[in-house]
Amino acid sequence: KVQMDLDIYPQPAYHLVDFSNYFPPVGTYRKFPAINMLMTRGCPGKCTFCNSAMTTLRASSPARIVEQIKNLYHNYGIRQIMFYDDTFTVLKKVCLEFCELLEKEKLDLSYVAYVRGDCLGKELAAAMKRSGCHQVLMGIETGSPEIAKRIGKPIEKEKYKESVRIAHENGLEVRGSFIIGNLGETQKTMEDTLNFAIDLDIDFMQLNISTPYPGTALYKELSEKNMLRHHDWSIYGQQEIVYDQENLTDEEIYNFRNHAYRKFYLRPKPIFRLLKRITVPRLVRDYFVTAKLLL
Repeated sequence: KVQMDLDIYPQPAYHLVDFSNYFPPVGTYRKFPAINMLMTRGCPGKCTFCNSAMTTLRASSPARIVEQIKNLYHNYGIRQIMFYDDTFTVLKKVCLEFCELLEKEKLDLSYVAYVRGDCLGKELAAAMKRSGCHQVLMGIETGSPEIAKRIGKPIEKEKYKESVRIAHENGLEVRGSFIIGNLGETQKTMEDTLNFAIDLDIDFMQLNISTPYPGTALYKELSEKNMLRHHDWSIYGQQEIVYDQENLTDEEIYNFRNHAYRKFYLRPKPIFRLLKRITVPRLVRDYFVTAKLLL
């Protein structure tokens, strides 16, 4: 039975956590220390690559989450929250109530949240910004309508453009997440994805390689077709090719990933944006390390 009342669970045992061991991904943070949280569980989406697809959606009460944040802020010095909800904004009323309560606390705190391209309107974006959000991660996945349908996420490209525009108009950075090496992927569909990322004018692009996690529709399909190469879970981390491709070689996918990062980031506008957002010394080091990988 799915537990719908998430407020019955105690707060995590933060007194057992060494916060100095935890850092958010490069390009996501503004402040330290940072920690991960969840407000909602489950997702109504039908993405074939996600093990949260079509799971029961429920949420902690906004008041409970704000109390948890206040505990982290006052007792542990946390200054940034990384919300790892599959879709932070899918329950609009819950999200708006959370933003209102957090804004009233007037904490020197910043946060990042995951959103779908069809779940971010003007009201939500404005409320999130007022309450301390500085960046949204948008799972865009592909620039190919055919691949979008195949992976179970056929959101119209114009909707993504609208959501990115709304985010930017409200002062939110957009980190676009994309997947290459999907079933049916070709050199053209990968190029479509890169060109779409550039056209969207997002602040950050991250490329993941299609990875069939157990419990997903993708894993089931690949197992039935005997396309999985192995079950070495240690490299099921979205950066390695772990199943046979239909149209591409491994080398073509890896080479395209490197090409895409260079073409996206080695342009004047992204470079200017990266320099402009330097707020802590650690970012200089991160940018330097990343630049060496691109060049």
